[in-house]
Amino acid sequence: MTAEVANPWAMDSLAAILNTQAGLVSMTQLWDVGMTRAQVRANLDAGRWLKRSHLVISTFTGELTREQMQWLGVLHGGPGALIGGLSALEVHGLRSWERPVVTVLVPNYRRPKPLPGLALYRCRPLVLAAANRRLPLQRIEPAALWFASTEPRLRTAHGLLAAVVQQRLSTPERLTDWTERMAPMKGADEIRRVLTEFAGGAQSMAEVDVGKFCKEFGFVLPTRQRCRTDETGRVRFTDAEWLLEDGRTLVLEVDGALHLSMGNYSEDIRRQRALTREDVI
Repeated sequence: MTAEVANPWAMDSLAAILNTQAGLVSMTQLWDVGMTRAQVRANLDAGRWLKRSHLVISTFTGELTREQMQWLGVLHGGPGALIGGLSALEVHGLRSWERPVVTVLVPNYRRPKPLPGLALYRCRPLVLAAANRRLPLQRIEPAALWFASTEPRLRTAHGLLAAVVQQRLSTPERLTDWTERMAPMKGADEIRRVLTEFAGGAQSMAEVDVGKFCKEFGFVLPTRQRCRTDETGRVRFTDAEWLLEDGRTLVLEVDGALHLSMGNYSEDIRRQRALTREDVI
C-alpha cells in the first residue's frame, strides 16, 4: 500500500483498520482517518487499490479470499450489517454446509445495492452479533434458526439444525430457548418439534424418521444414543436400540448419504461387527 495521509496517526489508524478487515476499507472509514478524495483516486489510478463496490475499496488487486468476501459483505451492507445464516455458521466451524455466496443481513431501514457473490437480506434490527469477533457475525443459534425459518425446503431446514447439534456447535435446549427470543419466527412450531426429537437423542433427520415410523405403525420407540463398550474396549453410542422379549437387544445404526462413501461404509461395517455379541444383534 502506498498513500499519503494527513499525519502518522492517520497512517497508523488506517493500517489498524486494514489489518482487522483483511485489507478492505469503506469509503467512510477512509474519510474518518483523514484521507482525501484525491489521495484515494491516486491509489486507484495507480492500480494499487481496487474499487470493489461504490462503498468499499481493497488495498490490493486480484481475487478475494473467503474472509475478504465476508468483509466486503459487511462493509458493503453498511453499519449494522452481519454475516448471517450458513455463512455465519461456516465461520463458527460448521462443516459440509458451505455455499459459494456469502449471506449478509442488514437492518431493514438500509437498502444496499446488489453485488455479485453476496446474498443481501433486510431484517428487523439486529442485536444478535457474536461476542469477541472482529468480523460482525450472527451467533450460532440465531444464525441456524434464521436459516431454518427462511429455507423453503423443510427437510433442508431441519437437517441444518441436526448438523448444528450433531457437530456440537449448540444444543437442542439452547436452540429452543432462542426460538422464543426470536419470536415471531416462521415455522417455529415445526422447528420446536424437531428440536424435541434431537433433545431425545436423535442426531439426524434419518433418526427422526425412525421415530416417526415407529409412531405411525405402533412400534415401541427406541432408546437413542445408548453408551456401549465394543469388543475392543472402545466406547460407542448407538443410534437406536430395542430390548426384545427374549432378553436380547436389537441395535439399529441409521446411516445417511455421507455413509455411502467407501471409507465411511467400511468403518460402519467394522463398528457394527464390534458391537455385535450373542445378546446384541
